[in-house]
Order: sequence, then structure tokens, then C-alpha cells
Amino acid sequence: MVPDGRARLFSTQERSNRVRFVKTLTCGLVGLNLLLCRAAIAAPGLKILIDQPPATLNPRMALDASGQRINALLFAALTRVGATLSVEPELALRWSSDRQSKRWEFTLAPDSVDHSGLRLTPALLKECFENYRQSKPSALSVQNLTAWKTLSVQGNALVFELTQADPHFDRNVSLLRFFRQEGSPPCVEPKAPSPVIGSGPFRAQPMVMTPDRTLNLERRQPDGSFEPTASLLFVRDENTRTLRLLRGEADVAQNSFAPYRTRWLKKQNPERFELTEAPGVNVSYLAFNLRDPLLRDLRVRQALALSIPVDSIIRHKLAGMAERASSFLAPFLPEAIPQAQAISTTLDQASTLLDQAGYPRSKTSGIREGLPLTFKTTPIREGYEIVRIIQDSWKKLGISLKIEVVEPAVFLASVRKGAFQLSLGRWIGVADSSIFERTLRSSSPTNRAGYQSGQMDLLLDQAAQAQTLEQRKVASEKVQNLMLQELPYYPLWFWKNALLYDKKLEGLSADELSRSGGLMPLFELRPKK
Repeated sequence: MVPDGRARLFSTQERSNRVRFVKTLTCGLVGLNLLLCRAAIAAPGLKILIDQPPATLNPRMALDASGQRINALLFAALTRVGATLSVEPELALRWSSDRQSKRWEFTLAPDSVDHSGLRLTPALLKECFENYRQSKPSALSVQNLTAWKTLSVQGNALVFELTQADPHFDRNVSLLRFFRQEGSPPCVEPKAPSPVIGSGPFRAQPMVMTPDRTLNLERRQPDGSFEPTASLLFVRDENTRTLRLLRGEADVAQNSFAPYRTRWLKKQNPERFELTEAPGVNVSYLAFNLRDPLLRDLRVRQALALSIPVDSIIRHKLAGMAERASSFLAPFLPEAIPQAQAISTTLDQASTLLDQAGYPRSKTSGIREGLPLTFKTTPIREGYEIVRIIQDSWKKLGISLKIEVVEPAVFLASVRKGAFQLSLGRWIGVADSSIFERTLRSSSPTNRAGYQSGQMDLLLDQAAQAQTLEQRKVASEKVQNLMLQELPYYPLWFWKNALLYDKKLEGLSADELSRSGGLMPLFELRPKK
């Protein structure tokens, strides 16, 4: 170990280079087939097709699905969320909380190092996590940690003190990932052109904050070296993704095609592709902006929500690759409410609600002229086409709906600022009832609907202060039922996870897929023997 605490890993890399040299020399001496020599020299790489590149890989700012999934590979946190949504050790060996869930202690693994070999000491990790919430610009990653009051080092442990109970803090803290740049404090806003040094099970080579086409990954080995493992191929256009998969330029695609395209690819190429489906927790929902005077009326929200043909969309548009939702929590999660029966309401009932709200149809045009509505969406085909279906459904109610199409980055910024009337959203990786604290609490910065309810805040307090799972489940069910009654959001469906991969690969079953669509299980795929 050198004086500055960096583990010297160069000898491992030197040994790896020597092995490659020997293989090359052997091929030349014995005159083996050139293709076989290339196979011996080059490490095999899995080619994974992804539909959207990350908006950013900056751990402080990455909130989009692609960014979060890739960052989970590149940057380590105290804990990580596993494929089955359980909280697993990463930089912390173990953790515990007091009965009130207001004091959390994380005992650290003693030998953790980042990708350059720098030892991750308790003091260094404390400095990193404090920089997430103190350095500027403000990090989006700490939005779910508003109760965090103090952080201290006690021996080989980090101790978080909270201002209020958070029974899911061990999961929420997984977004605080360690990274640094040479010459800068850890976990402050990255500055170009200095490379970002990660700490996770994989390293990107080269490390690019906004990869657009390809991201090459190297896996960290037990001895500290890195081996080429996979390439992430970002292709926005679905037709181009289809051609690249059919041409053999990619091996794996997880949730990367529209449901009907996925089924078509399997049906047309049964000898080439395997399709594995598994239940998921990623939930689509309709968001109402309750700051808007038109949508503040519950009767309007009820009429709009109940006239969406959810079952028809799942059956025909989504090819059965989704399940109807009655909450943000998938039915197999411990705190979920029982799935509601399919809601059947007639257009006459919805029309009556709008009449009662004071928005009658015009006798000449049949349009409810006092109800101008705008639906904000992106040009991504899947979401846009669902909005068109909703538009056609609401037209039967006499609603003339304007569709405003903006680029994904603009859409996300607008929704976060509340600059919308109606929008479709999708929550990724919903694993517990902390989603309600973030989306329904009156003071929460991620309460995108602008929902304000003293009754809901009281129920959220009861859920946070519950000391057993059974108590938390009872309180959580009350929260979910009140959300369905007041409709700041209308849950639509849970997406199934669909893995389409080349039959030359094996090693991954449906039970092993990540329920949130995470990428880690995909690296268990390997060539058939």
C-alpha cells in the first residue's frame, strides 16, 4: 500500500498484458487459424440492446431509468437493491436501526476500494455523502432523504440521524453512490474533462457522462483487475433496433421493444430467439396537476380516469405484457393492497360527473367548451400512441384534448416543475411504500401532482412511525385507498419484464430477472456449451 492509501493494482494489469502477449506469440508460432487466435486474445463480450441512452451518468443528477440502471453497475453505495427488490450489502456489510427508524447505523466493509484502488474509509464516505446534500448545484439524488439530519463516523460505521421516522432508509440511501475526480473532493459535481472514477462492479471504458451510442463495460475481478465484459448499445429508433438484433449485432434486449414488436420477433424467429417474461414493479400512471383549477375538481378527475379503456389497452396495445394496477405497489409486494376488480363505468356515468361539475356539452358542437385540457407527452411511440387512445376515449365525453409533444428531457423538466395539466408517467423500481411519502406528502419535492391533504399527511406519519411490518401494512393500505378516492394519480398498469435473447446463450431463468428491469442479472447469460 502506498502512503496515500491507494492499492497498487498495476501488477495485475501487467500480468494480464503478459498473458495476452503469450497467447499472441503462441498463435504465431504454431500457425493456428487466425480466427481462433482472435478468439483467444479478445475477451468475449455480451452485446445488450437498450432503447434510450441515459440522460446523464452523473450520480448526483441521474433520475431517468437508463441512468439509474447503468449507475447501479458503475458506482457503489452503502446498499443495493437486488433483483428480487431485497436490500443487499454493498459498501456496508450490515446495518440496523432503532425502533423508531430514526437512527441508522451502517457497518462498512473494511477493504472496499474505488476503481483506482483508493481505499473507501468511513471518513471519505462521510465526506462523499455530505457533499451530495451540501455542494452545489443541488443533487437530485437526495430528494428522497429529506429527513436526514446528521451523519457521523463511529469506529468503522456511519451513523445517520433522521428528523422523522423512515423505515425504508436502508433502501433509499442506495442512491448515494461513491465517485470522485482527481484533485476534487469526492461526490461533488463532476467537471469536464477530468475523468470520473467509479466504485461499482463494472467500469466504463472510456467513462462518458452522456453516452449516445455505445458504452463498453469491464467487470472488476477479485484481484482488482478489469476484464472486458459487455457493450451497451443505445438505439433510439425501434426499426433500427429491430434490424440490429436481426443482423446479429446484439445478443440481448430487455424491455427494449414495444410489446407487439417483442412478440413478433419471437414468433417470426423461433429458432433464433428465446423470450422470457416475468412480473414487474414498474408502474404507469396518469398524473393530474391539482394546481390547475379545472383538475382540482374531483368529479373531473373521476370522469377522466374512469373513461380510460385500461383493459382494452393492456389486451390490444400492450399484447398482454402488463397487469392492471390499483396502486403504485405491485400485488406481490408486502405492503400492497389487494388488486381491485376491473373498473367498469359507462360513458353516461362519466358524462354525468362532468355535467355535475358544471361542464355541459354545447348543444351545437357537442364539445364541453369550458373544459380545455392539454396532455403533455414525448414523441416516443409507445407513450404517444397510448395518449392518442386516451384522446379518442375522451372525445366521446365531449372533451377536445390537445396533445403537446416535447422531447424527453423537456418533458421531465416540465413535470418536475409542475408545468403540465395531464401527463403519463412511469415509476421505476417501486419496491415499498416510501413511494407514497415521495409522491403524496404535501411538502415533498417529488409530489408532481401538487396534492395537498392534511388527512394524507397524517396517514403517512402513521405509516412511517409503525414499528412492525403488519402495522405499516395497515397504515399503508389506508394511504393507498385514500389515493384511489382522491385521485391525484390514477395507477394504470404494471409492466412485465420481457427478455429477448439469442438462443446461443443460457444461464438465466424468469425467476432471476430483475423485477425492476435492472441490468445486473443479464451478465449471468453465457454461451451454451
